[in-house]
Amino acid sequence: MTTWLDKKADTQIAAQLNLKFALRETFTPHFVTISREYGCDGRLLAAGLQERLNQRQDEMPWHTIDRAQLLKNADPNELNEERLNILEEYGHSEFQGYLQEALFGQKSQLQTIQILANMIRVAARRGHVILLGAGASVLTQDYDHAVHIRLFANKDWRAENHAQRHNLTLDEGKKAVEEQDAHRYNYLKTYLSEDISNRYLYDIMIDNAKVGTETAIDLCFRLICEKLQIRKTIR
Repeated sequence: MTTWLDKKADTQIAAQLNLKFALRETFTPHFVTISREYGCDGRLLAAGLQERLNQRQDEMPWHTIDRAQLLKNADPNELNEERLNILEEYGHSEFQGYLQEALFGQKSQLQTIQILANMIRVAARRGHVILLGAGASVLTQDYDHAVHIRLFANKDWRAENHAQRHNLTLDEGKKAVEEQDAHRYNYLKTYLSEDISNRYLYDIMIDNAKVGTETAIDLCFRLICEKLQIRKTIR
């Protein structure tokens, strides 16, 4: 099984690339990454930006790729939810990786990260994609034609926002935020040697507790159009 997008999405992108390569002088693989602290409205921001970008006069539609999309289209023997959960929760273990390979024939932890990184970087090179989470902002820092966005907020606001969104108690929301904050920090620090809160990774950082999602969409859309020099004109 090919570790990539589903057949429909891949066919759409192939058609788009054929069009753009026919006009090679105008083709630029623009992309956006969105990083967010757990409990922020990253998914809503991505959806809003995708809708806004696809309303412009442009032949190539934009797609959003997140962790679920990557896992859905990956070879489960190479990349799956269980393996990523283990990586995030427990971090890298050389001994555990050795056992996985020697006894069970599984990919090592570092190989799993490499597969995930390759998928993200291929998506970025194809362009017209919004990459949500999965360390994409770190993994694509060496690429041009990108806008990197970071959403953050105080822990109490994120806990309440998460609890409301998933119909949880406030205590459950706080526990989820604390656990996920620790997992994400360890994951990025261990495998990508980076602190995800490093402000130099981003073109714009937005306090989600103070700036509503609709305003954030407006700000980021304007930045994307201006930095990437793409048309704002709506159909």
